[in-house]
Amino acid sequence: MVTVEFVKKTFAPLEEGDPPSFFAHVADNISWTVTGSEDPFAGHYNSKVDIITKTLKRITDCMATPIQRKVTNVLTCGDC
Repeated sequence: MVTVEFVKKTFAPLEEGDPPSFFAHVADNISWTVTGSEDPFAGHYNSKVDIITKTLKRITDCMATPIQRKVTNVLTCGDC
């Protein structure tokens, strides 16, 4: 069962500045869509490597300070 506690624990590495530990939970063949009509990263990505190298790494390489993430809301629906 997916619980709020499970989701928070899984996303905790992102809040702590450790994206590799978070991405260890992500399937290699993830299907990921970035939305937006004017977003240069908008599109569909078919792997964990693609989303990391083609979007996230390019974004973080341009930033003066690391991204700070915070989980604020978690919705679960049991065994979905």
